[in-house]
Amino acid sequence: MSITYNVKAAIVNESISVIERFAAKITQVTKNCEEDYIKTFPLQTHRKNLTILSTIMQDLPPFKKAAFLGISFISYGYINFIHFTSSFKLFQLEKDDQIIFYFEDGETMEFTFHAPKTTVGFVNKNVHPIKDADLHMLKDKTLDHWKIVNKQNRLHMVGGFAFNEYNKQYKSTKIGQKLFRLMATNILVEKEKLSKS
Repeated sequence: MSITYNVKAAIVNESISVIERFAAKITQVTKNCEEDYIKTFPLQTHRKNLTILSTIMQDLPPFKKAAFLGISFISYGYINFIHFTSSFKLFQLEKDDQIIFYFEDGETMEFTFHAPKTTVGFVNKNVHPIKDADLHMLKDKTLDHWKIVNKQNRLHMVGGFAFNEYNKQYKSTKIGQKLFRLMATNILVEKEKLSKS
């Protein structure tokens, strides 16, 4: 039985005064949820998380079911951004915090935030520019896990596409990884369409 993935990238018309801009954006990760990002979770069995898990216990089930790091993409013509959304109290995506991607083949990709976070409801958001070459890397390689670093408090946590019973986007690590690669693929496809229009 084949698995159907429902990752949509769409053209979003955003208006700023009289300037109309078009953006390619991941608008829906799956048909079962309304988020415009894919949710990832702490890897509770990872050896690098042994000390931080007791510190973030209040952010984890059963205390809080929605603790996650969300990841999405947006492209404004010639510039791309990767968006991060965090619901962790100790990892609020402040200026100078970092997120490092670790791929199965041993390569890494690092994002250091240069702007202050934005708070929306119970989550914090931050963005980082990302090159087309990096989007191609995300499309072609499998993300094994990420590490988030709180620079001010000198804390870090490791996470990825871990099982979470409250997550409706994917039910296994492999499906989460494939969904993430499809997001990068779709944003590149939409960018190509924009460049031809």
